[in-house]
Amino acid sequence: MFKKSLRLRLTVVVTLMTLILLVINAAVSSKNAKDKFISLSDEKYVMTVKYYTEQMENWFLTNEDALDSIVTYAKNFEGKPASMKEFFKEYADSHPSINEIYYGKDDNSAIFSSFKAPDDYVVTERDWYQEAKKTSGIYYTEPYIDMITGDLCISACIATDKGVVGIDLNLNELTKNIPESSDGYIMIATAKGSIVSHPNSEFALQGETVYNVFDVIDGQYKNAMETDDEFKDYDGTVSYITAEEVPCNGWLVALVTPKSTYYAPINSMINIFVLLTIIFCIVAVVVVSILSMRITQPIMKITGMLSQIVRDIQNSEGDLSARIDIDSEDEVGQIADGVNGLMEELDNLIPKFKDAASTVTGHSEGLVGVTDELSEAMNGISSTMEDIANGVTLQAQDVVSATENVDNIGRVIDTVVETTKQLNVIAKDMQTSSIESEDQIKNLQASTETMVNGINRISDQIKETSNAVDVINAKVAAITEIASQTNLLSLNASIEAARAGEMGRGFAVVAEEIGKLAVNSAETAAGIKDEMNNLLATSQSTVAESEQVKELTIKQQEVLEETTNTLEALLKRINETIGHVAVIEDDVKQCVEAQTVIGCAMESLSAISEENAAASEETSATTIRITSSIDELTSSAKELNDVATELTDRLSIFK
Repeated sequence: MFKKSLRLRLTVVVTLMTLILLVINAAVSSKNAKDKFISLSDEKYVMTVKYYTEQMENWFLTNEDALDSIVTYAKNFEGKPASMKEFFKEYADSHPSINEIYYGKDDNSAIFSSFKAPDDYVVTERDWYQEAKKTSGIYYTEPYIDMITGDLCISACIATDKGVVGIDLNLNELTKNIPESSDGYIMIATAKGSIVSHPNSEFALQGETVYNVFDVIDGQYKNAMETDDEFKDYDGTVSYITAEEVPCNGWLVALVTPKSTYYAPINSMINIFVLLTIIFCIVAVVVVSILSMRITQPIMKITGMLSQIVRDIQNSEGDLSARIDIDSEDEVGQIADGVNGLMEELDNLIPKFKDAASTVTGHSEGLVGVTDELSEAMNGISSTMEDIANGVTLQAQDVVSATENVDNIGRVIDTVVETTKQLNVIAKDMQTSSIESEDQIKNLQASTETMVNGINRISDQIKETSNAVDVINAKVAAITEIASQTNLLSLNASIEAARAGEMGRGFAVVAEEIGKLAVNSAETAAGIKDEMNNLLATSQSTVAESEQVKELTIKQQEVLEETTNTLEALLKRINETIGHVAVIEDDVKQCVEAQTVIGCAMESLSAISEENAAASEETSATTIRITSSIDELTSSAKELNDVATELTDRLSIFK
């Protein structure tokens, strides 16, 4: 399903890419936002601590100003204790943060705004008095519970020339502005670490029990303030602490924030990023699905039409006039236009292919006819060559017979020479021998005439063979031309098939086979032409030698005619032989010379006969090879015709 659906693959790939990009973007954005949120949170908590630190400092500075005013008044009214007491009371009543104002002198006398000191109250022995005398500025005591009011207080004291002026400050006025929150808490400690304010009642100041911020919960407050690391608070909550000192007295203001609260905005932001990523992914899937559908629907329309065309071609109903109707100017529209152009080009090319196939079929049928004619002609040539071979054999036999007769003439002449002295005795025998010689010469003359006629026939047959060779060469040239045209047609068909692409692949194979057959036909025709040229050369040589044999035979015939005339004269003068021995001797000498000439001629004729026999055999062998080549050409022509017919049948499926 995944491999076959372009839309599914496109949707999955683009969705995965979008998801990856969104996840990467979300991760990077989350990281950056997390860092930014952490930085902002740190700044927020630092600013919060600064705010409360400034409030505490303002509270302390305000009370220090009040203490300075009280000291000034006390110096001005040093000798008026009643006025000083009244002033202290009015001032304390008008300032909620001040529970008590007092002035302890070096002589152990003391003035209180409302406190009634017991009789054994010794001012100079009090810690606040002694520590204030040791301090150059304002001395703050550690927090304590006021025994009269029960409030959490501290004393701020400053030494004067004659004693120490102090005020008891109600720390509840300081801590009441610090809000309580479930997301964290503010912790206040003195410069020595004594816890002044803490949400855990166990750590809060109760009676004489004082807890030090640096010691509680195993010193984790201290470690966290020094390292800025998270720590486990008294209630088991993992938290962070942000602390700052009050500049005027070194008190500590610390903001303790649970880790969950610290990271709550970050986690919320991450959740928002995750939600947005999921929403973007869903939107991307929908958008990609719509886009992929718009992309793949035209492609599916194109593939559907092409599949229908293929099915029509397989059912021998190939209709190339169908066109794709897609109104689009994008790449899909360009594909549709390309397919329509291809279909139109194929629609134009198929008729040309049909015409070319018909032309190839016609030429192949003509080639089959020509090869059949060549085969018949070569059969005739073969028969003629057999006749020539038979004639040559007879000629050889006649030459042998003539040679034997010449030998007989020689023996007779020898006998005549030997018996010249007995010519009178054997005149009758001589007459008989002369008659026999005349008959033999006549037979020889007849044989010679037969040989001349045979030579003439051989010459005529060879000329006819030469003419047939010329005809064959012409046919071979035609075959070569046809093969060349067929090869050209095959090349054109291959080019057109290549243009047709996948649909023309089968046609390209057929065109390639036609080209191979055309090349084989051309090579075979060239081989036939070479064999015909060799046969023509042999025939021409045979004609020339036949002419020579003919001339020699004519000369031989002339000699035979002269011999015949001589024998006739011999017969006429046979009765005169006895008295004319000398004439007979001369005639015998002429006979010897004639016999020598005839012997040479017969040897030449015998050699010519042997050459004719060899030439006939060679011509016969050549004829057999030509016949075999023509058979191969005929087979190739028939195969070409079959291929052309098959091509025509395949093209006939297109309308």
